Amino acid sequence: MSPYVHVLDVSQGGMGRVEVGLRRTGTFERLYAIKRLHPHLAQDPQFRHMFMDEAKLAGLVDHPNVVSVLDVSEDEQGPLLAMEYVEGLTLFELIGRTPHPLPMQVSLRLAAMVARGLHAAHELRDHAGQRLDLVHRDLSPQNVLVSWSGQAKVTDFGVAKALGNITRTATGTMKGKLGYASPEQLRYQPLDRRSDLFAFGVCLYELLTANRLYPSRGEWEGPRRILEEPAPDVGLERPDTPSSVVELCFRLLAKDAAKRPETAEEVARVLEEATRLLELEEGTLDTADWLEAEHGALRASRRIELEQAVQRAVDGVRSDRGQRTSLFAPRSRRWWRAALTATLVLAAATAGAVLTREALGGDEDAREIGAAQSSGPLSPTSSEPVASDPAATAVTPSEAAAREAGPEAARGPVAPEQDARRAAPRPSTEAARAPRGGAAQGQQPRAQRPRPAQRPAQPGTTASEPPTGTPSRGLGIVREY
Repeated sequence: MSPYVHVLDVSQGGMGRVEVGLRRTGTFERLYAIKRLHPHLAQDPQFRHMFMDEAKLAGLVDHPNVVSVLDVSEDEQGPLLAMEYVEGLTLFELIGRTPHPLPMQVSLRLAAMVARGLHAAHELRDHAGQRLDLVHRDLSPQNVLVSWSGQAKVTDFGVAKALGNITRTATGTMKGKLGYASPEQLRYQPLDRRSDLFAFGVCLYELLTANRLYPSRGEWEGPRRILEEPAPDVGLERPDTPSSVVELCFRLLAKDAAKRPETAEEVARVLEEATRLLELEEGTLDTADWLEAEHGALRASRRIELEQAVQRAVDGVRSDRGQRTSLFAPRSRRWWRAALTATLVLAAATAGAVLTREALGGDEDAREIGAAQSSGPLSPTSSEPVASDPAATAVTPSEAAAREAGPEAARGPVAPEQDARRAAPRPSTEAARAPRGGAAQGQQPRAQRPRPAQRPAQPGTTASEPPTGTPSRGLGIVREY
């Protein structure tokens, strides 16, 4: 499960795509630029090596003018690079959306930042202190990000090459945008940092003039012009260009790499000095202020779009979590409900069985307890009478009158069929108890309930039968006991 939630798509190229991802840890959340390979390339070993090379290289560069790689991982969609999210425009968008050439101060200031970032990449060293001699090989306006705060950052080291032991590009394979490739790159010659300076010269020309320098209207028109045509004069396209910058452009676009500047740091110094002189002459034009004045509406609309996309992503995560919870919680409740129902059914069945068994032996119980009542309660372990509890043996006036009237008066009128059943001979108590209980003589017939001890019948005493259709007092006394 990826820790990054997809927010929206940003761009895509021939190798992969970039999207905005959200990562939340507790109450902390942050947006990232997530770079992924295209699905058809994610399983290709060569592209996976190239992708991981970019991660290794860009992750080592720590500079404010280079987009930082913060995490390298892999999820169900394949490998990914989590980079810092720069809210703004690409240099390509900035040039294309501005209806006129950018102010000279803004152009030179942004170009100097790109040169600083490029120099940091060229000077990259590994953890052992060895310089990697990194070559970007794909520098273009599309790979330069400009934040709304006015910072320019170099990104996309996807086809960058270190001259050390990083995966090497196959011989004869051209990578990068042809309109920004150096002559030696088009000739498949060995490359160094000066090849990137040629690409930087093309970017600087387009930034100053707002025109493409080597457009490829045909497949090889742009590369042919790079190899054959002399370097153009940017002063003819942009007359207000400082002379030092015009000279710098000639050097950057030289066909011979030996005639170009040695380092990007040297280029940055020339651009920064030209900017300083313009600020003294015209006053300082802040890049962030100009961006807000020129593209503030675009920034506001994109901010709203981003906030809505983030909210949708957060709501989607909450919805998914709610669905996962609802999948398990009802199942748990149903389990407890089923267990409770089974317990209640089992308890009801047990109680019914007990009541049925007691009802079947009610006549014998009543006769035993009726005989015992004539001489008071008995101890469960002896045949001698025990002291009665006044509260338990209290008799209401109606019960006393019924006892004085005798069993017949208590039962009331008797139907003829009941009288016939009463006249029929009955088995003795012991004979009735033997088949049902199966207990040996001297043992209690039911282990779950102690019985009053059998007492020899007193002369003139008979066991009375409870009236038909009325509750058995004997059962009531046994339950209380």
